[in-house]
Amino acid sequence: MKHIMIALVVCAIPAMAFGQTVSCEDCTHDVSIYMGDGGLIAEADGVDKVTWVAECGKITRNGELEANDEGMVMVQFKDADLVCNADESRFQLGPVRDGGWHWLTDDTNSAVGALVNQGVLDNERTDIADPGPGVTMSNGRGAVLLKETATGRLGLLPDILPQKLTPLRTKCGYRAAGRRRRLSRCIMGDGGVRFLATSTNAVTLAFVRIPNGGTITRPAAEATGTATVLVDLWMNGSGHFSNDPSLPGLGHRAFAFVASTYREANRLTGVTYTVKVGPDRKTTTLAAGSSTAVAGVTYAEERNAAMVSIAADTEYCGTTANVSLPVTVTATVNDEGAATVTPPVKRNAAGGVAAEMSFTVVCRSASAAGQGQELVPDNPFPVDRGTRRKDR
Repeated sequence: MKHIMIALVVCAIPAMAFGQTVSCEDCTHDVSIYMGDGGLIAEADGVDKVTWVAECGKITRNGELEANDEGMVMVQFKDADLVCNADESRFQLGPVRDGGWHWLTDDTNSAVGALVNQGVLDNERTDIADPGPGVTMSNGRGAVLLKETATGRLGLLPDILPQKLTPLRTKCGYRAAGRRRRLSRCIMGDGGVRFLATSTNAVTLAFVRIPNGGTITRPAAEATGTATVLVDLWMNGSGHFSNDPSLPGLGHRAFAFVASTYREANRLTGVTYTVKVGPDRKTTTLAAGSSTAVAGVTYAEERNAAMVSIAADTEYCGTTANVSLPVTVTATVNDEGAATVTPPVKRNAAGGVAAEMSFTVVCRSASAAGQGQELVPDNPFPVDRGTRRKDR
């Protein structure tokens, strides 16, 4: 190694300070063993000058290395008065790219090692096999210096080994125990959303889910109550976390089935709804909060949810009518609501629409002689198809 000649260009005379710590925000790599004579060579990472900080015992020096025409920086410690024989030492520099290397030299032998990326210095170290009293071992930063006592031979052996990448299986979100947020080392989703539409079983009072394209039965003609569908918006389960530490379950549908208060608190916010009834080309948009029913259907918005109410209507379901009614629900999310989670809610470019679903209001099987039938697209009113509509 003594026959290698490498030019040094230092842009500032190293400053000496006793008991002083010099930080290096630009430093990216370390010399694994900064001991005795030696040097280093590396490729600057997009800069003309590379910063270095050398700590030797209680003495700290710092300066800059100027990159040559090929973008390389290099230094020989003896030429720069940087030879260190203290028990505690460190030499760091940056920004440089991976692939740089350094060497150290004692009276008769040399050893060569790679510059160590500071990003791996906190990784778990591997125990180096102890060869016994014939070899001394000195720990460094990412490597161990081995020296054979009898011959003086030197070796630099890395003790931070490459780690096998483990595929992430856990989605970003929350841990049920203590509701702690999972923010790192997890799968981040695509920002997509989905509806949760539920009704209540009239007998058991249990939740009944209504999927996209599903059905709900209209109350019988003699009934005075209504069937209500509660519709709200949640993330699609591909992985997200809430930006509000007090609501770790924000957007997670698992919180919707614990209690009604949890559902209200954890559904997505900043959401408004549009509800339309009727088939394509002949739909009617309902006014939120209006008591005027269209085909027996009204809806109200409350606390980022839509409540669609379906009442009996003999024009659609009765002794002489059996007509199915499509209902379409569209959700729009404002900017503030979209930003309450990471990744933010994905919306279309026109108007902030995030999702759309539909379900069909059907008649009870015992209240009509035939199958349900949709409205004729060119006519918004029920039409006789084998049964006659009741005259008004």
